[in-house]
Amino acid sequence: MNLARIKFLGMFICAPCKVQTVGYEKLAVAFETEAKADSSLRRIQRFMAEYVLNPFAKFDFNVFDFLSCT
Repeated sequence: MNLARIKFLGMFICAPCKVQTVGYEKLAVAFETEAKADSSLRRIQRFMAEYVLNPFAKFDFNVFDFLSCT
């Protein structure tokens, strides 16, 4: 993972806390960067297009739900 991706992930994690939503346009505006909001929006869209969900993630959540119900 390169530095640009690490910085993006940091902003992507912090932005929903600031704007209280997960809409890409609002997240892009909340990014603390000198880039324009349109550039940040394209960055979010590229990341989400390339992102591959861990196939075990759903399984892990199901296990936690099961454990919390018992």
